[in-house]
Amino acid sequence: MKSTVLWCLIVLNAVLLGMLIFGNRTNSARADIGRADDYILIPGEVSIAPAEVVYVLDTTSGKLGAISYDDINHNLDTMPPINLLGLLKSSSAPTGAAAAQGNGPVGR
Repeated sequence: MKSTVLWCLIVLNAVLLGMLIFGNRTNSARADIGRADDYILIPGEVSIAPAEVVYVLDTTSGKLGAISYDDINHNLDTMPPINLLGLLKSSSAPTGAAAAQGNGPVGR
């Protein structure tokens, strides 16, 4: 009886080891699929909350987002991303007297 149980455990361990070695490896998680250097993470604080914030700047798309951990509720709070490129393009257009005199940005 003990010999049968021992051999069953040995066979089971061999099968599990085989599944581990030769198992399907297509579901691997990858964080560096060509965009690892495209993000800048900046730690900071917010004046309206006692929590600290991590600002995430995507240098490829020009978007800025923020992530904060709520220690009381044990969850992550996220800020919707802001399109900085759109903001900078719309704010670089000359207005007022500079627009009337033609003293806008170079190249326009």
